[in-house]
Amino acid sequence: MKYTKLVEEVNRILTDEWDPIGVVAMGAGEHAYTEYVSYAKGIAKMLREGVPEYRLMKHLVMLRTKHIGLSADDEADLLITRQLLKLIES
Repeated sequence: MKYTKLVEEVNRILTDEWDPIGVVAMGAGEHAYTEYVSYAKGIAKMLREGVPEYRLMKHLVMLRTKHIGLSADDEADLLITRQLLKLIES
């Protein structure tokens, strides 16, 4: 998968499935898809480098707790980690 397509797919998962701040629920519409694009680029790079599950999970936890300032949600972050990893398995 090309890097730009991978970034798009990662961003779609982060926005549609992960969305810890609820931009979709706030009715942001298409603007919601700009909220996590900077995260998507870094995650896409990690995926292309073959990051193991635990490292990607740790990264999502760090984004949620340190960057966004929310409480940890290990169950949700693990689910998203596994969805993201599937992008490079296909």
